[in-house]
Amino acid sequence: MRLQRGEVVLTSELANVGHDTADAALQTLTWAAVQQDAALLTEMIRVPLSSDLGISQGVDWRKTPGMPEQLERIRQELVRNTIEHANTVGAIQIVERRPFGQENALLRVKFYHANGTTTHEVVLLRLQKEGWRRDLGSAPGGVPQTPGLPFGR
Repeated sequence: MRLQRGEVVLTSELANVGHDTADAALQTLTWAAVQQDAALLTEMIRVPLSSDLGISQGVDWRKTPGMPEQLERIRQELVRNTIEHANTVGAIQIVERRPFGQENALLRVKFYHANGTTTHEVVLLRLQKEGWRRDLGSAPGGVPQTPGLPFGR
């Protein structure tokens, strides 16, 4: 089953459907979290470019002392928290999709938890040569993502 805007889908019905569209990437990310597949989650979370981090152009952030390690720690913490929090999610729904050109999409997602509560999150996905990826940078136009965990709290 493919996740489609407006439909509520049980996490038990999700599958790894790849990342050829933003919606497919969100479904695969959610499936990977539920399956506790840290390797796939890590692969699908994009570390921002220097321009996304507010580092002046011409500066290679990878050569900034401690920056690559700091970004990797942030990504790994996000992966751990995503897996931990996914255990509480029973269903998912894409409420809104806002494309920004052909290479960026902002998805407003609703997560239904086993305890009867719901959380909302705004997720930025960017098209990379490997397919769509969750992006830790800022959305075009300065639209903020939900801070903190990928499944909100």
